[in-house]
Amino acid sequence: MSRRCLFAMLLLCCITLNRIVAQKSVMQQQQLWYAYYNTLVINKKWQLLTDVQERHFINPVQQHQFLVRTHLHYRTKTDWSLGAGGSLFIVGNPVPGGETNLMVPELRPHIEFNHKTKSNLLGISHRYRFEARFFHNTAGNELASGYQFGNFRVRYRLGIELPLKLTSNARTPLKLKIADEVHLNFGKNITYNTFDQNRIYLSLSCDLLPDVLSLETGYLNWFQQRTTGNAYFMRHIFYLSVQQKISLLPKSPP
Repeated sequence: MSRRCLFAMLLLCCITLNRIVAQKSVMQQQQLWYAYYNTLVINKKWQLLTDVQERHFINPVQQHQFLVRTHLHYRTKTDWSLGAGGSLFIVGNPVPGGETNLMVPELRPHIEFNHKTKSNLLGISHRYRFEARFFHNTAGNELASGYQFGNFRVRYRLGIELPLKLTSNARTPLKLKIADEVHLNFGKNITYNTFDQNRIYLSLSCDLLPDVLSLETGYLNWFQQRTTGNAYFMRHIFYLSVQQKISLLPKSPP
């Protein structure tokens, strides 16, 4: 797939969102996200991926989500990798400023399939993730015992990665990343919001230690349909993450 086709797809998503925003009731919000990603390379085929994230509103300052996620990945002989794992989300009110902010746990097991290719310097990735969502029971403004199944969700993400050269003969520790991800809900509890959300992401990544430690910062546009079906959230998010890779492979002799 050519670069023009990929950028055209992302542009089409932006245009579609703008049209929806113009026609629907949309609440604008601002958030900050902080994340730490760890990749533990067990061998040439197996990796354990773990991330921890904190997400909060800016005005007023209020916690929205905290999450811990881990999944085991198997790299095939082709450009595909397979993963399975789960995450724990602690989720607060979607609208900040209320008298209470009950933080409700959610358990989210998932499986995923990843495909990565390179065309010259351009990296292209596709991720297909399938999730099951289990929400902690609540009673009024308090947590109750047990969990209940909520729904299934399918996610597809298209990602583009482009190294940036500052000089013609220098290494390229900087990377430009663009991604678009759509979420679809399924299950008997879903009435109006089969379309759950769309996320458009633009970031700049810097390798502090090549293939070991990197810093990434960017902007994420999170457009989400509410359960009523006729109202939406438009969240503008500043994103900062640290990404670390630890390898258990034996080091090559000098």
